[in-house]
Amino acid sequence: MTYVPGACNIGPEEQARRALIGWLGAVGAVLVLGVLLAADAPPWLRIATLPFTALAAAGWLQVRRRFCAGFAWAGVVNFGDRSQLCRIEDPVGRAADRAAALGLARDAFLIGVAVTLPTLLI
Repeated sequence: MTYVPGACNIGPEEQARRALIGWLGAVGAVLVLGVLLAADAPPWLRIATLPFTALAAAGWLQVRRRFCAGFAWAGVVNFGDRSQLCRIEDPVGRAADRAAALGLARDAFLIGVAVTLPTLLI
């Protein structure tokens, strides 16, 4: 794998970390929803699952896109183990990475909303 500004900035090890984030977000959403349903909380409180569904979406989007939003903001890439972070010196590449990070955050939020809204109807 090689660095492609705005498109690819992480390798398999970092992708595995992002997959874990995706799973943790999904489990968190299910647990919060389960607690709210068990407590017979008002339906509008189920919006509390949104941060978890958005986190899950962010994790899986980063895996799918081989792109870490946090690394984009930090101006680094990593295609090996954690000790192999490399700084991006090219300002055009860094700008492309930051634009892609914003797009990923937007997409994760919208997916989180799309997953959370139906829970308000349960």
